[in-house]
Amino acid sequence: MRKIEALMIAAVQTFADGRKTTKNRWRSGNTEVIDHVTGIRGTASYLHTIDVELHGNLIATIYPNSQNMYLMDAGWQTVTTKSRLNALCRAFTACSGIYSKKGEWQIDCLRDGTPTEKWCGRASVAFTIDWNRWAMQSARAIAEKSCPAIA
Repeated sequence: MRKIEALMIAAVQTFADGRKTTKNRWRSGNTEVIDHVTGIRGTASYLHTIDVELHGNLIATIYPNSQNMYLMDAGWQTVTTKSRLNALCRAFTACSGIYSKKGEWQIDCLRDGTPTEKWCGRASVAFTIDWNRWAMQSARAIAEKSCPAIA
């Protein structure tokens, strides 16, 4: 796992748990995680989202309360975009991620349990935080060494 992706996962987990950092955002290089909270907790107007951006383009929106994650490529099917999306998939979902087949992106295991689908630029997957997942444990260990503020 890349260090930047481990820190990204740790930041998402920190925000999903309701812990705050300065300015409710984390940034390293070309990747940024932004925590948005609107409304009053416990009311119908409350909405908590976490956005992940790559080069200023939105590539994931996470809804911790409803446990959904929306992935998108923002029109950029690059190796880096795929790597960030796969890091999020491995850390927070049962989905094994996105891969290329004959130059076209495929996603393995969408929310309905279908094995493989052609990537259409976006997908919705179920989101869970499970600290027993290897990716989560690795991300936390790397984050604790590198950036204690988000660990």
